[in-house]
Amino acid sequence: MSWWTRQQLKFKNPQTRRQAVEKLAAEETDDAIDNLVEALQDEDAGVRLAVVQALGKLKDPRTVPSLVQALRDPDGEVREAVVGALMQVGDRSCDEVLVGR
Repeated sequence: MSWWTRQQLKFKNPQTRRQAVEKLAAEETDDAIDNLVEALQDEDAGVRLAVVQALGKLKDPRTVPSLVQALRDPDGEVREAVVGALMQVGDRSCDEVLVGR
Protein backbone atom coordinates (compact mmCIF):
# COMPACT_ATOMS: atom_id res chain seq x y z
CA MET A 1 0.00 0.00 0.00
CA SER A 2 1.28 3.38 -0.87
CA TRP A 3 2.13 5.95 1.71
CA TRP A 4 0.13 8.47 -0.28
CA THR A 5 -3.10 6.44 -0.07
CA ARG A 6 -2.75 6.17 3.70
CA GLN A 7 -2.24 9.92 3.87
CA GLN A 8 -5.36 10.53 1.80
CA LEU A 9 -7.41 8.87 4.55
CA LYS A 10 -6.47 11.88 6.70
CA PHE A 11 -7.38 14.59 4.20
CA LYS A 12 -10.06 17.11 5.08
CA ASN A 13 -12.11 16.44 1.93
CA PRO A 14 -14.46 13.44 2.44
CA GLN A 15 -14.44 12.70 -1.31
CA THR A 16 -10.66 12.26 -1.19
CA ARG A 17 -11.01 9.92 1.79
CA ARG A 18 -13.68 7.88 -0.05
CA GLN A 19 -11.33 7.57 -3.03
CA ALA A 20 -8.59 6.33 -0.71
CA VAL A 21 -11.02 3.72 0.66
CA GLU A 22 -11.66 2.49 -2.88
CA LYS A 23 -7.92 2.25 -3.56
CA LEU A 24 -7.35 0.31 -0.35
CA ALA A 25 -10.20 -2.08 -1.09
CA ALA A 26 -8.68 -2.86 -4.47
CA GLU A 27 -5.39 -3.86 -2.83
CA GLU A 28 -6.90 -6.60 -0.64
CA THR A 29 -3.81 -6.76 1.59
CA ASP A 30 -3.69 -7.18 5.37
CA ASP A 31 -2.34 -3.67 5.73
CA ALA A 32 -5.14 -2.27 3.56
CA ILE A 33 -7.76 -4.11 5.62
CA ASP A 34 -6.26 -2.74 8.84
CA ASN A 35 -6.45 0.79 7.47
CA LEU A 36 -10.03 0.27 6.30
CA VAL A 37 -11.05 -0.96 9.75
CA GLU A 38 -9.51 2.19 11.25
CA ALA A 39 -11.47 4.28 8.75
CA LEU A 40 -14.72 2.95 10.24
CA GLN A 41 -14.21 5.76 12.77
CA ASP A 42 -14.23 8.50 10.12
CA GLU A 43 -16.33 11.57 10.96
CA ASP A 44 -18.12 11.46 7.59
CA ALA A 45 -20.97 8.98 7.20
CA GLY A 46 -20.28 8.69 3.46
CA VAL A 47 -16.73 7.57 4.14
CA ARG A 48 -17.90 5.06 6.78
CA LEU A 49 -20.46 3.75 4.30
CA ALA A 50 -17.76 3.28 1.65
CA VAL A 51 -15.58 1.45 4.19
CA VAL A 52 -18.39 -0.90 5.20
CA GLN A 53 -19.18 -1.69 1.57
CA ALA A 54 -15.49 -2.32 0.84
CA LEU A 55 -15.13 -4.65 3.82
CA GLY A 56 -18.18 -6.58 2.73
CA LYS A 57 -16.72 -7.10 -0.73
CA LEU A 58 -13.42 -8.25 0.74
CA LYS A 59 -15.24 -11.00 2.71
CA ASP A 60 -12.49 -11.24 5.31
CA PRO A 61 -13.73 -12.87 8.54
CA ARG A 62 -11.20 -10.85 10.56
CA THR A 63 -13.35 -7.77 9.94
CA VAL A 64 -16.45 -9.23 11.63
CA PRO A 65 -15.79 -7.78 15.13
CA SER A 66 -15.28 -4.30 13.69
CA LEU A 67 -18.36 -4.60 11.51
CA VAL A 68 -20.45 -5.79 14.46
CA GLN A 69 -19.26 -2.76 16.38
CA ALA A 70 -20.28 -0.57 13.42
CA LEU A 71 -23.88 -1.73 13.94
CA ARG A 72 -23.96 1.07 16.52
CA ASP A 73 -23.13 3.73 13.93
CA PRO A 74 -25.31 6.84 14.32
CA ASP A 75 -26.15 6.80 10.60
CA GLY A 76 -28.95 4.44 9.58
CA GLU A 77 -27.62 3.95 6.06
CA VAL A 78 -24.27 2.83 7.48
CA ARG A 79 -25.97 0.40 9.88
CA GLU A 80 -28.01 -1.03 7.01
CA ALA A 81 -24.83 -1.48 4.95
CA VAL A 82 -23.17 -3.22 7.90
CA VAL A 83 -25.88 -5.88 7.88
CA GLY A 84 -25.27 -6.42 4.16
CA ALA A 85 -21.51 -6.56 4.68
CA LEU A 86 -21.84 -9.12 7.46
CA MET A 87 -24.01 -11.24 5.21
CA GLN A 88 -21.40 -10.97 2.44
CA VAL A 89 -18.63 -12.04 4.79
CA GLY A 90 -20.77 -15.02 5.68
CA ASP A 91 -19.15 -15.73 9.04
CA ARG A 92 -21.52 -17.87 11.10
CA SER A 93 -20.33 -16.20 14.30
CA CYS A 94 -22.37 -13.10 13.50
CA ASP A 95 -25.67 -14.93 12.93
CA GLU A 96 -26.78 -14.27 16.50
CA VAL A 97 -26.09 -10.55 16.14
CA LEU A 98 -28.02 -10.35 12.87
CA VAL A 99 -31.14 -12.12 14.16
CA GLY A 100 -31.11 -10.24 17.47
CA ARG A 101 -30.93 -13.09 19.94
